[in-house]
Amino acid sequence: MKERTNIANPTKINSKVSRKIQEDYELRLAIAGDIKMRESALYMAAYRNSKVLENYFFIESFRKHTGWENEEIFEIEISE
Repeated sequence: MKERTNIANPTKINSKVSRKIQEDYELRLAIAGDIKMRESALYMAAYRNSKVLENYFFIESFRKHTGWENEEIFEIEISE
């Protein structure tokens, strides 16, 4: 049985999030510890813009450590 379910958000993650993860080592360490992932694996996920960044637990940890709101984390979809 899985310890954790992979819950994904339906919206796309802003490219600023992956850039922030790549540039901020301390943030990477904190988030990696929260989501039980190696820091280097999190860096590579950000580098590849992986679906890992859309995981609910990642987003909650990122929000907790950065204080960013949904408007900053997710890309805004403009409908015509």
